[in-house]
Amino acid sequence: MSTEQPTERELVASGLYDPAAADAKDRLELIRYLVSVGATLDDLIEYRDELPALGTVVVTRPGLPRYTAEEVAAKTGLPEDVLTRLWRASGFPETPPGSAAFSDADLEMLQLIAGASLLFGEAAVIQLARVIGSSLARIADAAVSSFLVNIEVPIVAKDPPGLAIAKANFEAASLLPGLSRAMDVLLRHHILAARRSLLAWKETGIAGYEVQDLAVGFIDLVGSTELAQHLSAGDLGRALSEFESTVSDAVVARRGRVVKLIGDEVMFVAPGAVVACEIALDVVKMLAATATTSAPS
Repeated sequence: MSTEQPTERELVASGLYDPAAADAKDRLELIRYLVSVGATLDDLIEYRDELPALGTVVVTRPGLPRYTAEEVAAKTGLPEDVLTRLWRASGFPETPPGSAAFSDADLEMLQLIAGASLLFGEAAVIQLARVIGSSLARIADAAVSSFLVNIEVPIVAKDPPGLAIAKANFEAASLLPGLSRAMDVLLRHHILAARRSLLAWKETGIAGYEVQDLAVGFIDLVGSTELAQHLSAGDLGRALSEFESTVSDAVVARRGRVVKLIGDEVMFVAPGAVVACEIALDVVKMLAATATTSAPS
């Protein structure tokens, strides 16, 4: 979506463009491109120190902020303190009082959450928001890291003005709708895989809680500190990625679930102790064939 191109006088007055600079032509081309994909003059000013990344902002943001927290609370029926707790649980700091911080898309999402709270209860919805928020934060971080390592780094030295990076940012961010659809499909598969009877309260006598019999397993790399000392940063990263993918594949293959993964340590759950042991043995066998990782324990 193209917006009206600012004049060179406006760009100069805003400190965005110096026609006497050696890179004036490239700078102006970058600015014209960003405006052509939807950036406004205010956007250019706000992101003046990171213009090549502005394409991502333009494509990704869920609309422009229009509503204050007070207005959202009134429109959704959520008490302001509950709205604040939900926003924090989703992974974002409290918005300044009286500032427009929520878009139409945010309002629609929070109206859905308000409806869900009537069905599941306030505490359950806030807990679910915390899980969703932390999971999506990890997905976003992985996506950004993948772009930086695989796309931006190879071209940054060849593109000082940043036009190629700006175009790559815009093109990568344009894939977001497809990613959202893929996540929707995968979530449906995971819900089907996680379905179970909610009759645990009959067994425990405690209403409001679910009880599952699971085995908890831990896997870590023996000698990973020494491994870090003699491998380069790139080789170490590849070794840890190989460890993570191997463990994840082994756990999922036997219908387990990875609970936490931090560098050289993994916590997982399995349907029973026998299965947990089988997973651990699978990991040892799979990693024994590699030359970069040390022995797991």
